Amino acid sequence: MDFSVDRAPLLFIAGEKDHIMPPAVNRSNAKHWERSPALTEYVELPGRDHWTCAAPGWEAVADRALEWALAHATAPRPAGA
Repeated sequence: MDFSVDRAPLLFIAGEKDHIMPPAVNRSNAKHWERSPALTEYVELPGRDHWTCAAPGWEAVADRALEWALAHATAPRPAGA
């Protein structure tokens, strides 16, 4: 696979108790994308399942993802640069 340096940073968020997309699958996907020169990170959240976006405490997960995204955001390059 040809990995692009220009892709955005990529964060994999896994729930420890996710049986639909188990952490092992997310870890494997993250490991695959780590071969890219662009930033790739994996985080596993204890006690969380697949329905993180609808479960109590989802705000903390969203805040964590937003903080990560802001910490790794870069200004877009002008067209043709």
